[in-house]
Amino acid sequence: MIRNIVFDMGMVLLDHDPLLPCIRHAGWERAQALCDGIFWHPEWMELLDGGVMDEQAYIPRAQSRFEGLVMVVLFFTLFVGLGVIGYLDALYPKSGMEAVQKDLLDRGFRLYVLSNAGYSFHKFSYKIKHIDRFSGIMVSAEERL
Repeated sequence: MIRNIVFDMGMVLLDHDPLLPCIRHAGWERAQALCDGIFWHPEWMELLDGGVMDEQAYIPRAQSRFEGLVMVVLFFTLFVGLGVIGYLDALYPKSGMEAVQKDLLDRGFRLYVLSNAGYSFHKFSYKIKHIDRFSGIMVSAEERL
């Protein structure tokens, strides 16, 4: 009998599209390069999601891939949670998942989140509907995996 259900965060509980804030903050002409050089770069998963470093420590590495150093610092300040906006620009509750989660919780299932995310996960985890009713959370950076 199934009693526990584990959800991934990105694209399951929350939609995630870092290209959208890249467009808003850097403009169309620089957005893809910014997104590729920061979020889709292999170091993101290895270093941030792997728990080797936090976003603040990652900034100089990302800066080294761009000529516009100020843009990278500004973007991280706005987007990655070091400033006021945080992850608000790229993570949204996945349509329809709130009802699924509520139904499962009301039926007595234990829900868990398992996510390859950095240390900043808890700055935006409030966007996961009913997170306060989940039985557990495992974040890759915190496990250093």
